Amino acid sequence: MLVMATFFWGTTFSLTKYLTDYFSTFSMIAFRFFIAAVVTWFIYRASLRTSWLELKNLEGFKKYKNVFILGLLNVVAILLQTEGVREIAATNSSFITSLAIIFVPCFEIIYTKKPISKTIVGVILVALLGVYLMSFGLAIPQRILKGDLYTLLSALLYSYYIVLVTVIAKQGISAQVMMFWHFLITAVLTFLVAIFYANDPWILKPLAYSTVLIFLFLSIMATVVPYLCMGIGQKDITPTNAAIIYLLEPIFAAIIAMIFIHEKITMMQIIGGIIILSAQFYSVVGPVLIKNRSS
Repeated sequence: MLVMATFFWGTTFSLTKYLTDYFSTFSMIAFRFFIAAVVTWFIYRASLRTSWLELKNLEGFKKYKNVFILGLLNVVAILLQTEGVREIAATNSSFITSLAIIFVPCFEIIYTKKPISKTIVGVILVALLGVYLMSFGLAIPQRILKGDLYTLLSALLYSYYIVLVTVIAKQGISAQVMMFWHFLITAVLTFLVAIFYANDPWILKPLAYSTVLIFLFLSIMATVVPYLCMGIGQKDITPTNAAIIYLLEPIFAAIIAMIFIHEKITMMQIIGGIIILSAQFYSVVGPVLIKNRSS
């Protein structure tokens, strides 16, 4: 289940890059998450009606406060990621986004109050070296690509997103309720921005039938389905094993980018990707190994 979820998430980078030729950033995100919210409602409408009733009083609103924050985080993170992938390769976008796993300890201190270890700082620096090699190779850059910066900021936000998901789960809010509301909040906020602030047309050029199908795949198979698979799959394995499986996402993304949008991957991208994956793997497995040795 988790491998399936990771595969579908890996498709989002190439699909999004392809669809940026047809949709403005705001309209793509708004339509994508609106469709995802509608599909989720039809699947889980019984439990979602309960959450809707709870929101009619102040106590219910307080209960779901973190879910609304999660939706806001998703809006900003997905906007940055989409703008970023317009300018950089889908492969680079996937590997930089995957750094969210490494940055998680930086945000966990908000709740745990534990200082960041020197090991994590070292892992982050090694991973950033991998990003540099993927983006610039051995050359000294004349300028920083906005796409790289946007995607890195998106990864930071997704790190806090991951931490907040854990906090919400401990509040007893079900995965499907959390999923629906953060889909809906993302759709509503981006629709509002698209209507009142964005100057770009919503549809940049006529949509072919195949383009509509690709968009529906992105909205359902690459948005709703991975969350469903994650909710089912993570019940049966440890968080460490789940995190290791999620490391497959940028690998799937790179393969799909080569096949679907014919991206060429350079040797420096491969080396940078290996460095990033190695840093991520150590950030997941290292603490477990150290704990086992000490015990």
